[in-house]
Amino acid sequence: MASAARSKSIQQGKVLTQPAMRPRSWMAAAAAHLATLVCRWSGRRRQRLDLAMLSDWQLRDLGLTRDAAIEEARKPFWL
Repeated sequence: MASAARSKSIQQGKVLTQPAMRPRSWMAAAAAHLATLVCRWSGRRRQRLDLAMLSDWQLRDLGLTRDAAIEEARKPFWL
């Protein structure tokens, strides 16, 4: 139905334009930043827990000691 009205407007010589794109509001930008931050924190936490669960030979293969892995795993997610 909308396409029929659009075709009719074009046939009558009217120019159809889309509304101008508005820049994102500060609230939308803040929400996007917060979502990015939460994803980053979640990834850090998951990686640190995975690191703590590696075996000694896997840690040695990475060039890490068990103490270094535990120290990294104990860090808060925001650091």
